[in-house]
Amino acid sequence: MKIKKLSTFTAIVAVAFVLSMTVVFATSASHASADNTPEQTSPTMMASYYDKESGNTLYTFDNGKSYVALSEEEEAELFNTPDIEWWTYDEYKLWMEDEKRNMEDMIGEKCSDSRGEYVWSQEDVDAQMKIYEQNLNDLKNGKMLSKTVDGNPDLQIGYDPEATMSSIPQ
Repeated sequence: MKIKKLSTFTAIVAVAFVLSMTVVFATSASHASADNTPEQTSPTMMASYYDKESGNTLYTFDNGKSYVALSEEEEAELFNTPDIEWWTYDEYKLWMEDEKRNMEDMIGEKCSDSRGEYVWSQEDVDAQMKIYEQNLNDLKNGKMLSKTVDGNPDLQIGYDPEATMSSIPQ
C-alpha cells in the first residue's frame, strides 16, 4: 500500500511539473500578430565618416538625419573591438617551418575532423603547406594575418589595407 501511495504521489508531481513547464514555455514564447504572421521591423542604418574640419569620426544611427562624434569610451562600448595580435613575415615564416616539421611527424597517424576519420599523409602536409605559403606571400605583399583574436589562436582574421573602400561624403 505504501508503494502504491508513493507511486501515485510521484505521478501527480510529474504531471504537475510537465503542466507547469508547458505554461512557462507557452507564456515566455514571443508573440506574433493576431493572424500569426511575423512582425515587420524596418532596419536602421548606422554609418560613419571622417570630418576633416573637426578631426572626428561622425556617426549616424538614424539613417543620416543627424551625426554625432563619440568618445573613445563610447566607441568601445558600442563597437566591440577585438584585441588582435598580427603575424609579422619573419614570425610566420619561422612558425611555418616548425609547423611543417610537426605535420611531417604526424604522417601515418589517424586524425579526425568534420569529414570523419582519415590517416594523415604527405598529400595533407603538401596541401596545408600550400595554404601557409600563400599566407606568407600575402604577408610579404603587405596583407595582415592575425596570430590571435582576443587571445584565441583558433580565430583568424585577414586584412588587406589596399582593399579598403571608402564612401565618405566629401
